[in-house]
Amino acid sequence: MTAEKPFGRPPLHVSPTKMTAKVEPALFMFMLAYGVTIPLRTEYLKDRFITEAGLPDSDLSADCHINKSDPIYPTLKEINDKTAYWSVYLAFMISLPALFTSNYLCAVSDHRGRKLPMHVTVTGLTIYALLHMTVIAFDLSLHLLALASFILGCSGDFITFMSSGFAYVADTTSLASRMWRIVLAESLVTFAGGPGQIGAGYLVEASGFEAPYVFILGCMLITSLYLCYLPESVKFDEEQEGKSRYNPKEVLADMRKLLRPDGTGRLWKLLSYNAIIFVYIMNAFGFIGTSVLYVTSGNPFCFSHREVEFYEAAQFISAALATIFGLVRLLAVPLARARMSKMVRPSEQGVMFALSGCVQSLATMVGIPALQAIFPATNALYPGLVFIIMAVCVVPPEILTIFLHVDELKQKPQYQELSAEDDDSASTSRQLN
Repeated sequence: MTAEKPFGRPPLHVSPTKMTAKVEPALFMFMLAYGVTIPLRTEYLKDRFITEAGLPDSDLSADCHINKSDPIYPTLKEINDKTAYWSVYLAFMISLPALFTSNYLCAVSDHRGRKLPMHVTVTGLTIYALLHMTVIAFDLSLHLLALASFILGCSGDFITFMSSGFAYVADTTSLASRMWRIVLAESLVTFAGGPGQIGAGYLVEASGFEAPYVFILGCMLITSLYLCYLPESVKFDEEQEGKSRYNPKEVLADMRKLLRPDGTGRLWKLLSYNAIIFVYIMNAFGFIGTSVLYVTSGNPFCFSHREVEFYEAAQFISAALATIFGLVRLLAVPLARARMSKMVRPSEQGVMFALSGCVQSLATMVGIPALQAIFPATNALYPGLVFIIMAVCVVPPEILTIFLHVDELKQKPQYQELSAEDDDSASTSRQLN
C-alpha cells in the first residue's frame, strides 16, 4: 500500500517565459479606475460638507477669496478640518484590513494561482463603487463610506492586485528581462491614473459625483473579463491541483523562512529594499490626498473639480514618464521589487510580493493619515510645511540606495540554472547546427 503523501506545499510548475497573453492590460485597466477614487473621495467629502453648511456655492473654490476677517471663515476652516479628518478615517478603514488580507492573498497565489487574488480585489472595488453611488444618490450617512472602505480593504485593496500582477510578470519572464518588464509594468500602472483623472473631472462637473463611479464599474467589468481570458502562470501537478489548504499560519511560516538569514546577505537587502518602498509609497499616497486639500483650500490655487483632476492627472503621467526615462520619483519602487524578485526562488515569488504588499499597506496606513493630519495642524503656520517634511523623509532611502548599489557592484556575476526543458532545447539546437 502506497503511503499517503504528507501535507505540504504542492509542487509548482511555472509556465514558460514566452507567453502571448500579458497581465499588463489588466493592471492598466484596474489602475485607470482605482486612480480616480483617491482624489474623488476627498472632493466629495469637501463638497458635501460645504452643502451641509448651507454655503451658497458648493464648488471646491468657494473659499478662494475669503479672508480671516470674514464671518464665514471659521465655518470654512471647520469644513477643511472635517474633510481632512474623514479622509484620514476612510483611508485607515482601507489600509488596516488590507495590511493582513493582502499578505494572505498574495501568498496564496503561490498555491492557487495569481488570478484568484486579482478577482477578489476586483470584486471588492466593485462593491466599493456601488456603495459610494448609493450614498451619493440618496445622501446617506457617511459611515456607509467607511463600510465600503472596509470591504475594499478586506479584498486586499490595490496592493493585492498589483502584487499578484507583478508576481505574474516574474513568473513569465527570465531573470535577464525581469527588471525591465517590472519597471515597464509599474510605469504603465502609474500612467493609467492620468486619463481617468481627467475624465472624472469632466464627469463630476457635467453629471455629478455618481458618474465617475459608473466609469469605475465599467473598468471593473472589462478587467474581470480580461482575467477570465488570461492564462494562469502557476501550474500544479494533476493529482495535487485544488488540494492545497494554505492557511494564514503557513503564510507566516513562509514569511519567517523568507526572512531567515541564509549567509548570503539576502536578509538585510530584503529589509533595505522594503524600507525604501515604505518611504516612497508613504510619500506618494500621502501627497495625493494632501495636495488635493492644499490646492482647494484657498489662494493661490483655488482649484475647481476639473482643475483638481487635471492636476492629479499631470502628477500620474509625469511620474510614469519619469520612471520610463530613468528619473527619480517612483523609479525606486519598481527597481526594488525587481531586485527582490531576483533574490528569491520561483515558489517564493508570491510570499515575497506579499511581504512587499504588507510594507506597502503599512506605508499607506501611516502615510495618508499622518500627512493629512499634519496639513491642517500646520496650515496656519505655513501651508507648505507638510511637503518639506515629505522631502526630508526621502533623504535616508536615497543614502540606503547608494549603499545597495555599491554592494551590488562588488558582487560576482551569477548565472541562471537551466531547467531540464531548456537543457533539452539547447541540446536539440546544437544537434541541428
